[in-house]
Amino acid sequence: MREEPMSDGEWWMVWSNEHRAWWKPGGYGYTTATHKAGRFTRERAEEIVAQANIILHDPPHEVMVLAPDADMMRNDLEAT
Repeated sequence: MREEPMSDGEWWMVWSNEHRAWWKPGGYGYTTATHKAGRFTRERAEEIVAQANIILHDPPHEVMVLAPDADMMRNDLEAT
């Protein structure tokens, strides 16, 4: 679900460690299904992550993941 034009040909997804789910398109809610997750430009994903992590947390509340690698990250988290 692409919501913004690609700037550098890459799409990013935002994972919420706080909610253990992906940000949905437009930043409206969360989903554990990668196919329902929002796809963001690098610039927008950086904005989301920076705003969510104004106060430092360990692990950070939100992280950005290059979209093609997102499924691998989810599988790794489910295995733990």
